[in-house]
Amino acid sequence: MSMLSDYAVMTPDKAADSGSEGDRHAVLLLRGLVIPLEIGRAMTLGRDDSVDIMLVDARVSKKHAKIYYQSERYYIEDLKSSNGTFVNRKRIAGRTSLVSGDEVLIYPYTMTFRMQGQAKPKKPVPSDIVTRTGKPRHHFSGHLNIMPLPDLIQLLNSSRRAGTLTITVGEGARYELVFVEGEIVHAHGAGKSGEEAVFEALTHHDGDFEFTQSKMERPDMTIKKTTVNLLIEGYRRMDEFTIEESEIPRGTSETVAVRKMPSNES
Repeated sequence: MSMLSDYAVMTPDKAADSGSEGDRHAVLLLRGLVIPLEIGRAMTLGRDDSVDIMLVDARVSKKHAKIYYQSERYYIEDLKSSNGTFVNRKRIAGRTSLVSGDEVLIYPYTMTFRMQGQAKPKKPVPSDIVTRTGKPRHHFSGHLNIMPLPDLIQLLNSSRRAGTLTITVGEGARYELVFVEGEIVHAHGAGKSGEEAVFEALTHHDGDFEFTQSKMERPDMTIKKTTVNLLIEGYRRMDEFTIEESEIPRGTSETVAVRKMPSNES
């Protein structure tokens, strides 16, 4: 079984370029994230911390639904949830098969089911990261208005890079994110460290970045969450900030978490 970080986490426009249903590989699109689904493993959704995709909202049941592959098709099954599971705005009873493009609603979360190519998605490597020979550089830099920070983090995560990502914004303010095997294990900047430094860095959309790849001893770990879950929490915080800025009353706070899959590698 592969770890979640073994997959390229693509943006929704990349995921839209999907293959036929016979290609078998599938993903869920959820709030700008692409969550891979495994053929040999059922994925459970709910608000309990034991599920694979955790949707933290009082309206979601502890174990709300599951998605699994059987007889060359993907199915979603409602697990006798209180508020129901909907596919294309119709409440399902028991299980129903999914086709590419189906909208899945576990209120208040809307997801899209997509079929992909049978092979793992290609890693979205920007042209300025690749040399003329096609080999990745050990050092690269660019601008956040061209390569947004969430996309950059997903790239480093999917390619399992090790090194330091430096973000420079505003009047020379700097953030440093340390990666080991694609996971952010430490961050600091703007007087903050750990997860809070990452969340603060994600609020910046203009500035410069520089990544220096290096093999390093594992530094002091100030971050325990997986990188995918850091991004999910970052998106949630940015959503709340946008709502507060527009003075629209907020409903129940929502959080999404994806359980990291164990690896079969010895």
